[in-house]
Amino acid sequence: MNALATDLLAAWFGTDDTALAAVAPRWWRRDPAFDASLRERFEPSIGLAAAGAFLDWETTAEGALALVILLDQIPRNVYRDSPRAFAQDAAAICVARRALARGFDRALIVVPKRSFLLMPLLHAEDPEVQAESLARQEALAVLARGGEWEGLAATGLDFALQHAAIVRRFGRYPHRNEVLGRASTAEERAFLTQPGSRF
Repeated sequence: MNALATDLLAAWFGTDDTALAAVAPRWWRRDPAFDASLRERFEPSIGLAAAGAFLDWETTAEGALALVILLDQIPRNVYRDSPRAFAQDAAAICVARRALARGFDRALIVVPKRSFLLMPLLHAEDPEVQAESLARQEALAVLARGGEWEGLAATGLDFALQHAAIVRRFGRYPHRNEVLGRASTAEERAFLTQPGSRF
């Protein structure tokens, strides 16, 4: 696998799949130091990835996962609270769907890695993609039952249900409106005052 892809996966998941629980907290919290490290190491590669420079990564499951992380997760850390955080989402969805069509999710034995391969679908502002996200998260939750990552997969399914409901209702994520310069409807403004309306 490409050295950059290997480095990226190590930065996100660590180097020991049996110790993922130790690195998992950094995936979900704001950590300026972690964000700065990702920015320094990987920001120049984000635009290249979006332009198709790393399509050769898609020949393996781990390579495709690395490309998904680079297009979907790294921008959300590097460009927090900026429209640029979402600028690569369409490319990430395409990579994830191609990987899933090749069965690469089944080649990723560790549940968190499968979960991150699905993440672009969860982030999509498209009801059709949300339906696919939900079906795949349901399958992952069943697969993880009784294992170390049952809780993560169950949480992923819960988030998928919430995300799908929001996109069905509004056709988009209202919590992104401000950062993307979109006007919110009265219904969206009311929704955004409710707990659980922002991710």
